Amino acid sequence: MSPPAPPNISNSLRILYISPPQTEKLVTLRGSTLPISTPYYSATIPIWHDQISLTPTAIKEWEAEWRAGEAGEVVRSLGAWVVAIPKPLTKDDLCTIRTLLNTLSSLVSHHTSEAVDSYQLTNEPLLLCLGVHQPTLPQLEITDDDWEDLCREAGGWEWIDGEAEGEGTRNEFGEKVGIARLIEALEAHEWEDAGDRADLPDDLQFNEDEGLSQSASDTLDLDSAAKEPILIRSDGKAKDIGQRSDIETNTDTIEGEEDDQVQELENMMLKLQAIKDMGADMPEAERRKLAAKAVGDVMRKI
Repeated sequence: MSPPAPPNISNSLRILYISPPQTEKLVTLRGSTLPISTPYYSATIPIWHDQISLTPTAIKEWEAEWRAGEAGEVVRSLGAWVVAIPKPLTKDDLCTIRTLLNTLSSLVSHHTSEAVDSYQLTNEPLLLCLGVHQPTLPQLEITDDDWEDLCREAGGWEWIDGEAEGEGTRNEFGEKVGIARLIEALEAHEWEDAGDRADLPDDLQFNEDEGLSQSASDTLDLDSAAKEPILIRSDGKAKDIGQRSDIETNTDTIEGEEDDQVQELENMMLKLQAIKDMGADMPEAERRKLAAKAVGDVMRKI
């Protein structure tokens, strides 16, 4: 008997890629989607793009727009925040970067903490800070250890040096670095969207001048009228659930629950195996965190 095919995640969370204006976009995330295919799942992850100037005033204005209540649905639909940061030239630049990361992590917590606690979100979003090429010299000299400390203290971001290179894209400890690490982190994430956000477009764009209050809030002005649920019968004809007999409903419900339970069990086993394999190359602390999260996800579904 051949093993089951890896599940396809059709209703996925999104990636928000943020960069300052005039910053060259990373080739990997330049398009509107990121195809991911592993032995354990496949998905096409929508990518949204936004820009923010690295000045205290611009960061404060950006935060005000995104902290508004109507932005919550957009924030909760994000599985990963990728912030591309040109490496700083001065200590003031570094201070601004720290302010930006603190602001973004606070914003994420503001909109998602209640949803995570109530299991409306099954996992917290990835926070990835990507250092990109800075053409101006000389740059401020900062070690990777210092970057990692700054990102962790600014709300749990992971620092990824986008220019890092190693033999086979790995460092001396055997860990993936640079863009290879970015892809590894995105592949290891849980992308299935537990919410009902089908009305959010995959190619949502943000107006640099008008911000979320114009572009995203217009998108979120959804029709709230209730819709009659429809079921597709075995003969291919649609039928209102309200017109079905109790016997038909109960029989289909039991059969559907059994099929769903089998599929869910297969999916959980594939995800656990994926986490085991992907964690093999991770540092010990990160591997434990990933394992604890996986167990929590499985227990919630059981």
